[in-house]
Amino acid sequence: IEDEIHEQRKKTITEIIKTPFILSDILLKAEQQGVIKKGKIKLNDLLDKKSKIINVKLYDSLIKVRVSLPDKYQAKFFADEIVLATVDKSLSLLVSIQKESIDKELKNVRQKYNEAVIKYNQFVNNNKILELSTKIDQLSKIYNYYKDNITEIEKHLWQAKNLKEQVESGGLTSVGEFADTLAILRFKSTIFAGSSELPLKFEIRQIDTQNVNKTNISEVVKEINSIISILEKRKKEFEEELKTKNYEQQIRQLQTELEKEKIRQKELLKNRDLLWETLTTLERKKEELNIKNGIKEEIAKVAYLSVLPERPEGGKRKIIVLVSTCLGIMIGIFYSFLKEAYDKVKTTV
Repeated sequence: IEDEIHEQRKKTITEIIKTPFILSDILLKAEQQGVIKKGKIKLNDLLDKKSKIINVKLYDSLIKVRVSLPDKYQAKFFADEIVLATVDKSLSLLVSIQKESIDKELKNVRQKYNEAVIKYNQFVNNNKILELSTKIDQLSKIYNYYKDNITEIEKHLWQAKNLKEQVESGGLTSVGEFADTLAILRFKSTIFAGSSELPLKFEIRQIDTQNVNKTNISEVVKEINSIISILEKRKKEFEEELKTKNYEQQIRQLQTELEKEKIRQKELLKNRDLLWETLTTLERKKEELNIKNGIKEEIAKVAYLSVLPERPEGGKRKIIVLVSTCLGIMIGIFYSFLKEAYDKVKTTV
């Protein structure tokens, strides 16, 4: 983090150097002290990137300022004053720039946070989560009621059919056991049928403890068939109800809607909380900046003042030599053509 802050400060100071805030004061000072004549150098000339009067470069932790003017003493004056003014005003400039940036960001984040709070509150007041949950719960209870009853009916049907097979095949070994099983089956079957639908009048009398009286087998089978018929009828009705109302599909659709609502709620809540954290972080940064503003902190310092060049840096020797050679060759060729033409004219005459 410290390295990032350091790099950001260097970049900011580099940008500060070529700003009207610094250069206008130096230009006025130069005119007042007679270093330059008034109006000879304009502020726009110093600020113009194309003029290249002021060149700023970064070398690790060093910010190097180079000033190019016809008069080397004027250039030295500007270079020294730029460095001194930048060092002197760097803290206040950095603080003001950072504060302005934080204030702007704070305003933007605060507005977004207020909007997020409003959106979340509107969602909470108008969301369908409770309504959908209630509907799903109600439909689930109805669906489970029919499914459980169908399962229970299938169990009773199996018992009734098994009992019927025993009666018809003569596999009964105890009238008491048979009577108990039939009584239980009658009782459970009444849950799915009215008293008028089931013939519950038949009684089995025990003749002896080992044998069953088979004179009334047909009556027993008839009663069991009646129970089976009613149970199958109820099972069919319940299955038809599930198929017609399609409770499973209704529940799945409601669950999908509920999931979307919950995801939307999470997104709004997450966005609101994230903006709140950002807002509090920015407010802490602003407070820290206000504290730093009251403490003298050395952001930048002068490494060395400007040094005058030992020789002019107006031209580049290699380019001058190359251009001179090319011009010499061209002039020589042109002179040769002229001389040849002159000699031809003279011979003709």
